[in-house]
Amino acid sequence: MVILMILISMLVTSLMANSVDLWTVWTRLGDEEFYIATVVVLYFLLPQVQQGLVLVLAVLLSSSLNIVLKYIFNMPRPPDPLIEVSGPSFPSGHAQVSSSFWSALSFIAMNKLITAISAIMVVGISISRVLLRAHYDIDVISGALVGLVIGYTSYYSLTYYLKRRSHVLYYLSTGIAIAMSTCSMVIFNAELSSSTAILGLSLAVLTILLAAKDRLARPPSSSVITRITTSLVSVVLLLSIHLATKSFDPLIRLICFYIAGLCVFAMPSVMSSTISKRSKSMVKSEVQRNVVA
Repeated sequence: MVILMILISMLVTSLMANSVDLWTVWTRLGDEEFYIATVVVLYFLLPQVQQGLVLVLAVLLSSSLNIVLKYIFNMPRPPDPLIEVSGPSFPSGHAQVSSSFWSALSFIAMNKLITAISAIMVVGISISRVLLRAHYDIDVISGALVGLVIGYTSYYSLTYYLKRRSHVLYYLSTGIAIAMSTCSMVIFNAELSSSTAILGLSLAVLTILLAAKDRLARPPSSSVITRITTSLVSVVLLLSIHLATKSFDPLIRLICFYIAGLCVFAMPSVMSSTISKRSKSMVKSEVQRNVVA
């Protein structure tokens, strides 16, 4: 509730003051760095790995699709933007990715408070893009609607998994993200910094899904402290690669993100396997002691 009140106060203050600095803060909450950090933390903290993957795929799928849509429509941005912008205008990437992430989180949580926080976040980020003259109204409205569809589609992968115990829709979403980001690189040669990161992480997720199959689960005995520590280390790793490889050759950046993605997304399965082997070893030792006794 405190977070919701803070966000409402921030939004009201921003609307009343109409300050470029305040709207810039809102728009930074829709930047890719924010979602790299937030998605990774929630990937480790949510009860099920599959829930975390919903958020990961929502962001990857939405980001990859947004780049393709922008260069298909190739619409110009408003004149004289108040912040640095690049690429075509329609639809708004900030509005679309924010809507995808926050709607997917709301569907997972099924909690009124989280839904309210999510709505405020999407509204604040979307308004900031218009008032900073980075996008037109139609850009953010369309982006938010497309993002909502992607958010629900990503969430449906979880409901299908819970019913059928099948990751087939996770495979499909990851495959589409791979196809879209490859299209951005090969056909449009557009936004290579983002496209290579998306492709590398999407390939890493697909690799983990194929390798783990039905064994993709969080260790039941993993403590919250362990999860928080692991998530923070993962955030530092991904953000460091994101910032350090921006000027690198696209192929090298792609490989770096693929390897980092494998390290991050495989962690729950590795921890689960390690704990399982340790438990089996302890049981075996106990049985041997009992036999000797």
